[in-house]
Amino acid sequence: MKALLKVAGLIVIVAFSFGNSAQAQKKIPESVKKSFSKKHADIKEVHWQMVDGNFEGQFKQDGGEYTAVFSVEGEWIETEQQLRPRDLPKEVSAAAKENYSSYSIVEAEKVVSATEGDFYELKLKKGSGLLELKVFADGKMAVEELETEDDED
Repeated sequence: MKALLKVAGLIVIVAFSFGNSAQAQKKIPESVKKSFSKKHADIKEVHWQMVDGNFEGQFKQDGGEYTAVFSVEGEWIETEQQLRPRDLPKEVSAAAKENYSSYSIVEAEKVVSATEGDFYELKLKKGSGLLELKVFADGKMAVEELETEDDED
């Protein structure tokens, strides 16, 4: 009987999640959809979500995973390409290791931004510490300390 209740509960959760996802897909402003289509005309399958007041469209292209970010008005903000740390350009990896040798790269993205240009965004971890490092084409870097689970307590 307990197993049956667990299965029924799981079905309700999955159905609720699917319903919310489908509902979110319908609430995307037309301006956002048009802007996305202009930048990525060949992409037909996009999964949308709202994050920090902006719309993020996640999609796959040429075997890679991408996220395009747009304002509510449909203005393009940036596009991020997920990378494996080992796929970073050697110069970017070297810059991170030279300046943060005791940290390891746990996430990496190539970002094309409307306001900041092209750069690589890395998440670096050391123990419970987490940093976000931006490495720009000219070699400049910007670093931000991120909250860890320990900080939230």
